[in-house]
Amino acid sequence: MGHTEGVRQPLNWLATNATNDTNYIAFTTSLEPVRKEFMSFLNANRAEHEADLRTMQTVLSDTSTPAGIEVALKQLGKSADIRLAALGRKYLNTIGSPFPNLISDEGKQTLQRMGIESKALPARQNTPALEPGFVRFQDSRGGVHDIPQGNLKAAQQRDPNLRVMQQ
Repeated sequence: MGHTEGVRQPLNWLATNATNDTNYIAFTTSLEPVRKEFMSFLNANRAEHEADLRTMQTVLSDTSTPAGIEVALKQLGKSADIRLAALGRKYLNTIGSPFPNLISDEGKQTLQRMGIESKALPARQNTPALEPGFVRFQDSRGGVHDIPQGNLKAAQQRDPNLRVMQQ
C-alpha cells in the first residue's frame, strides 16, 4: 500500500487492510494517548466551543482518515495556543509580569512541527522592563500604563479604581 493511499483511507479500513503496516502501527500507537486525553477532556465538559467538539470528534472517529486527523489536530493546536495567549495576557495585565513558563519548550517544538506560529510565546517574552522612577498600573478598563512615580496621585484621582502593578 502506498503512503498517499493510506492517508486517504479511514482508520477502520486501515485496521482491516493494513494491520501489519509499520506506518499504520506507528500512527495508531501515537494516536492512542491523544484520543484518551481528548476523551477525558470531553467527559469533563471542558470543551468550550461547539467547533472544538466537532474537531475532537474527527480525532476520535475510526471513520476519519489520517490526513483528516492531522488537519483536526492542527486546528485544535491553534485553538489551544490562542486560549493560552489570552491566559498569558490576562496574567500579565493582572500581575504585571509575564506568566513564567507559559508554554513549555516541548509545547513550542510541537507547535513548530505542526506549522503553527505561537501567539502565546510573545506573551511570555516581550514584556518591557519598568524604567527606574516609573510605576506600572492597570486602569479600570484593563489598559496597562507606565508613568513617572510623581504622576501616580493624579492618575488615581482620574481613575480611583486603577491598580498599581509594579513600582
